[in-house]
Formats: sequence, structure tokens, C-alpha cells
Amino acid sequence: MFSLTGLRLGAAVGLLSLVACAQAAVRDEVSYQFYDLSLRTGESVYQALSRSSPIRSEGKVFFGYTTWNVHWNYRWWREGDGQCRITENTVLVSSIIQLPQLRGDLGRLQERYERAFAALKLHEQGHVDIGRSVAKEIDHFILSLPEKASCAQLEQAANTGARDILAHSKGQDRDYDARTGHGKTQGAWFDF
Repeated sequence: MFSLTGLRLGAAVGLLSLVACAQAAVRDEVSYQFYDLSLRTGESVYQALSRSSPIRSEGKVFFGYTTWNVHWNYRWWREGDGQCRITENTVLVSSIIQLPQLRGDLGRLQERYERAFAALKLHEQGHVDIGRSVAKEIDHFILSLPEKASCAQLEQAANTGARDILAHSKGQDRDYDARTGHGKTQGAWFDF
């Protein structure tokens, strides 16, 4: 039997449970920036990439590159006794992947290039995944913060902890590149 009172009671319990639990959201934005790649007469694909790539660091040329940034935004609630707790958190990870964009046809090398390019793209996606993992870790950290005596203390704990997670994550991209030889072990090798 349907009861309007039961519906109201169920809705009220549902609303109370939403208020009691902090709400989470991790959003992800990925964009691509391409640089032109064209092969000159007598030039290998490796030479063309080395000439065309704008990605240079410490005297080395790279054919793909990914950057990511994590931003967080939380809301808190102050109880009557002054205690403060997180009620909502949104974390955004924004990634930019730089890759070559082939202009023209490579003839007999086309298929080999496409395999290496797919592997390079997969490798760069691994960097995006690292950023996502860090964003999820920050989200979990902020949402698991206990109540604090004041909202200022809560904000300081949330921001300091999130910045510490970011600082400790800095080596993850370097470690990933070291493990994969900047994607070579994944097939991102343009030695032709």
C-alpha cells in the first residue's frame, strides 16, 4: 500500500544521509596539442621527429609530452559548537598531451609509424593516469579529514595535506619514464 507519509519519511531520511556524508567528485579534462611532422627527402622518421618536436629538456628532444595539474575545491559546514567538517569536495585534473601530427604519407613506413605513434599515445596516457591517481588520492584525503575545532584549522589541514600529496607525486612521472624508457619498452620507438 502506498503511503504519502512513508514517502515523506523516506525522503527526509535520504536528505539527512546526504547531509551527513561528504560528497565527492573527481573530474578529468584531457586536451591535445599537436606539432606538425613532415618527412624531408632522404630524412628518417627519427630525424624528422627530432627536427620537428618543440619538446626539449636538458639537451634532449622528446616526441611526446604530458603535463597535468590538480585543483581542489571543497565546502565545509560549521556546527553550532564551532566544529567544522567537509561536506563536499571536487577535484579537477587537467592534462595536456603534446604529440606529433603527421603531414603527408610515409609510404612503406606508414604502418610502422602508426604502430609507434599508437604506443607513444598509450605511453602519454600513462602520465594522464598518474595525474588521475593523484587527484583521487587528494579527493580521498580531503573527504576523510575528521572534524576540526575551527574552519580555519580544517582549511589548513585540507590544503596542506593536498599540497603534500602533490609534492610526493612529483617523482611518479619520472619513475614511469625510467621504467618504460620514455615509452620505448611500450613500443614508442621511432628508429626508422
